[in-house]
Amino acid sequence: MSNVMCPLMEMEIEDSLCFDISMVSEGMAPERTVDTKIRKIRDYKEICKRCKYHRND
Repeated sequence: MSNVMCPLMEMEIEDSLCFDISMVSEGMAPERTVDTKIRKIRDYKEICKRCKYHRND
């Protein structure tokens, strides 16, 4: 697995976690599937969508 820098977590995360967060930001997975820390970030979905590592697959 590869890692990517996540602006929400402020650290490198596994690509699979990036995918999970991306799915939530696109409304394709329930919010409960991401860490509470992320859900508390204002506009986290938009930040994720603007990230260069945002998953579109």
